[in-house]
Amino acid sequence: MTSEGLATAGILLAMAVALATLGLWARGNVQDLVPSQMSGEQRDQRIRVLRRGGATCLVVAAVFVVVAVAIAI
Repeated sequence: MTSEGLATAGILLAMAVALATLGLWARGNVQDLVPSQMSGEQRDQRIRVLRRGGATCLVVAAVFVVVAVAIAI
């Protein structure tokens, strides 16, 4: 374990926390983020896209955590 490796792992963990927070927030507030004036099918599609984006943020956050642990070891 070098100090450079620990610093890199810390940065990756901070990024993982930020991405996970963003993903959870987006998935929880998707109904408020999509304008209610949109038509039914278009609104539903936008909601699916935002949920997928939130899930992607969570997956990337998990990858960052795994890489950070691997670097720190």
